[in-house]
Amino acid sequence: MKIKIPLRGIIAAILSFAVCVSVLTAAVIKKEFMPLRLSTAFKISEIKELVEKDFYFGVDNEKLSETVVSGYVDGLGDSYSEYYNTRDAEEYNDKLVGESYGIGLISVPEKSGLYVWRVYDGGPADTAGIKPYDIITEVDGKPVTELTVSDALELLKGKGGETKKIKVKRGEEILNFELKCEDCDVQTVFAYVSDEHNVGRVEVLSFNKKTSAQFKAAVDSLIKIGVKGIVIDLRHNGGGTVESAARMLDYLLPKGDTLHIKYNDGKIRTRNTSDKNSVDIPFAILTDSKTASASELFACTMRDYGKAVLIGGKTYGKFVIQRTYTLSDGSKVKFTVAEFVSASGESFNGVGLTPDIEVDVGDYDGTLYYFMSETEDEALQTAFNYFDKLR
Repeated sequence: MKIKIPLRGIIAAILSFAVCVSVLTAAVIKKEFMPLRLSTAFKISEIKELVEKDFYFGVDNEKLSETVVSGYVDGLGDSYSEYYNTRDAEEYNDKLVGESYGIGLISVPEKSGLYVWRVYDGGPADTAGIKPYDIITEVDGKPVTELTVSDALELLKGKGGETKKIKVKRGEEILNFELKCEDCDVQTVFAYVSDEHNVGRVEVLSFNKKTSAQFKAAVDSLIKIGVKGIVIDLRHNGGGTVESAARMLDYLLPKGDTLHIKYNDGKIRTRNTSDKNSVDIPFAILTDSKTASASELFACTMRDYGKAVLIGGKTYGKFVIQRTYTLSDGSKVKFTVAEFVSASGESFNGVGLTPDIEVDVGDYDGTLYYFMSETEDEALQTAFNYFDKLR
C-alpha cells in the first residue's frame, strides 16, 4: 500500500532537517564566537529593520559596510590596530615602500599657509628653487588659508604628470612657481654638517623600505669629509618598517643579535642579526616624546651595544610590532602580533627610553619643533657640546 505524502509535508521535513543541521553546527562552534556570530548578527539585523522603517536620512551602504569592518578592528582594544579601505591602503603602501607622486617637499601648517620644512634633493621643488622656510600661500590659484589642512596637502600632492602652480612667500618677496608632479622616492633622511663643531647630523624622519639605503649614503658621505662624530636625529620619528631599522643596525654594529621578538606563544625569538662589519665613529641619538616604535628599537639597540648615547627627552614607549595583511578586495588590516625585546633582554613597552643626557625641550617637543632654528635647538646644541668634550 502506497502512502501519499503531501508536497507541503516534504518541504516541511526538508526545512526541519536543515534547521537541525544548523543547530548541530552551531553547537560545535566555540563558545567565544557565539556572541559575535549569533547575537551580534541578530542585533545588527534588528537595527537594520528599524533603520529601513524609520531612519530619516538616506543610507550609504558602502560607507556603512566599511564602518562595520572598521568597528570590528577598533573593538580589538589595540590602539595600534587599523583598517584601511582600498584607497587608504594604496596610500599606506606607498608610504611604506617610499614612493609617491608630488613636487618633493615636506610642509606643515602655518597661520599664513604651508611652511616648507624640508625639500627633497633633486626633486621638482628643489629643481624649481623652492627652499626650506618658504611659505606656500596658494596652490593652483586657491589660497591655502581657505582650505582645510588635509585638503591643502592633498591638493599640493597632485598626481603623476600633473602641473601645479605654487605661490610662495619668502620673507617679504612673493614668488610664483610652476612644477610638474613626478613619481619620486620619498626622502626620509637628510644630512647636514656643523662646520663650527665638525660634527655631522643625520635626520631620519621615518623608516620605509628605502630609508636604510638613504641612511648609509648619508653616513658614508659624512665620514668621507672627516667629521669627528655623527648626531642621528630621531625626534618626531614615529617608526615604520622594522626591517629598514634592522638593516641600518647591521650596517653600524658589529656581529651580534640586534632584534628579539616575543610572539603570542610567549617564546622569544631572534629576528635580526648584524655581521662583523661596523662603523667606527662616535654617535649621539636625539629623542623626544614622539620617538616611537622602530626608532625606539634602533636607539635602544645602539645604546645596548655601547655605540651611542641618547640625548633629549624620554621616548614614547611603543615596543610592539604590527603586521599588515591584505584582504581579498585590496583593503588592509593591521594589528599587533609581537613585542620587541631589546638586546639586553628588557622591554620598554608603555615605559619608553630615558636618555643618558636629558634635555628639557619644553614647547619644542610639539609643533614648534618644525620651526626652531639650530641655535634654538637645545638638544642639538647639547649633542654638539658632547662631541666637543670628546676631543
